[in-house]
Amino acid sequence: MYALKFGTGRTAPGHPDELFFHADGASFPSGHVANAVIMWGVARWLAVEFELPARVQRAFWWLSLAGPVATGISMVSLDFHWITDAIVGAAVGIVLLGVVHRLDAIVLSRWVRARGRQTA
Repeated sequence: MYALKFGTGRTAPGHPDELFFHADGASFPSGHVANAVIMWGVARWLAVEFELPARVQRAFWWLSLAGPVATGISMVSLDFHWITDAIVGAAVGIVLLGVVHRLDAIVLSRWVRARGRQTA
């Protein structure tokens, strides 16, 4: 993600420079929103995976939506990011969450099952 950030060179709205793009810009996409999508998405996923009560799963479902939205709104409100930075950050977070799910299905779950069989 940092290659995209530094390659784009987009500055934050509150940046003192009058230029919209420059070599030191690292505003696009929002890593804050991407991390919020991943964090709350994994929390929701684990609530379902561990079969927590339905009301807890519903709470995590709402948090997986409200957390990234609140993060995006706060970053835009504080002039840390443009609205497009937050939107693309959310898209990047969704893609990375999909990668995490895929890695779990392919690698991690297999490894855990294999280790479980080896114990006596």
